Amino acid sequence: MNLREKLAELEHEQWMAWSKAVANEVSFARLERWRKMWCPYSELTEEQKDQDRKWADKVLQAIKEDKTAYTTCPPHWYTEEGECRICGCQKEGD
Repeated sequence: MNLREKLAELEHEQWMAWSKAVANEVSFARLERWRKMWCPYSELTEEQKDQDRKWADKVLQAIKEDKTAYTTCPPHWYTEEGECRICGCQKEGD
């Protein structure tokens, strides 16, 4: 599992904890939708996982923009396109 997926999984766990905490404050219809997603991240549909991935991407972007967070990059965290999510360098040929 890559970093993006780990962060997305953590986002889903956070959302489950929050949604369960406020469940008594939402409509029955919303609660029924939420209950279907109260499951491990691995059991979500790709569409549902994409919602958590959007938040993972925001975290990765914030890390990339914070130049004080890292003075060195290794290990590099490359996107599928070959760009490091932290320092922006390009992956060299394998």
